[in-house]
Amino acid sequence: MNGFTINTRGFLEASLEFHDPQHEMTTGSDDSYWKYVVERDRDLFLGSSRRGELLELIKAWGALRGTGLSLDGLGRVLKKWVRSNRRDLQALRGIPIVALSRAQVAQVGMMYWDLRKKRRLGPTCSAKLLHFLLPESVCLWDTEKVRHGTYWLGDSETDFVKYQEMGQGLARFFVAEEGSAAISLIEKRHFRALRQKGWITHFAPGQVEAFPKIFDELVYEGIWCRAALKKLGLWDPFG
Repeated sequence: MNGFTINTRGFLEASLEFHDPQHEMTTGSDDSYWKYVVERDRDLFLGSSRRGELLELIKAWGALRGTGLSLDGLGRVLKKWVRSNRRDLQALRGIPIVALSRAQVAQVGMMYWDLRKKRRLGPTCSAKLLHFLLPESVCLWDTEKVRHGTYWLGDSETDFVKYQEMGQGLARFFVAEEGSAAISLIEKRHFRALRQKGWITHFAPGQVEAFPKIFDELVYEGIWCRAALKKLGLWDPFG
């Protein structure tokens, strides 16, 4: 692994290896994601119709598993939680993960833990809800494949913050090595590749895939991401 090079080209190639278009087209999760996350208004989805779309996205992504809630039950939880956290959500809205301060990353961790413990949602559902509301700022994760199977992370607030720092650290490395436009170029090139391959059928002009979503795809790919995170000191398999 001494000759392993970390650059945006390798990052993009590895993230595209993750994609399973047959799965995404079958479940409808991919189109649901683009329709909801990108073509969203700016009211933080407090309206009943927008909240309903978010719930359908949660369902399509299988994030209700382990919550013990019905879709309606999750809707009631979400309505109250968004209302009580509106100020913090608005403060983070639209800030790319590369630009989040340490305090803001910690705030993301506290909101995750509030959903986990106070609202009694599962770790996957909590993370996906935060990402859907703050797609530029929050990395989503999955239980078996990412946390327990690949990166050996727990479900705590500390583990969630550590995971955010992994994604942020990789983004900041690209900026340091390739300039301030590196993340924007990654997002545009990745989305263009998905469109050219026909893996995305629902999109709007100027649309891109935010870095946290690409990072989610990359951690599923596994090999490149583990090697990069380890080389950068962002993940220690023995730590």
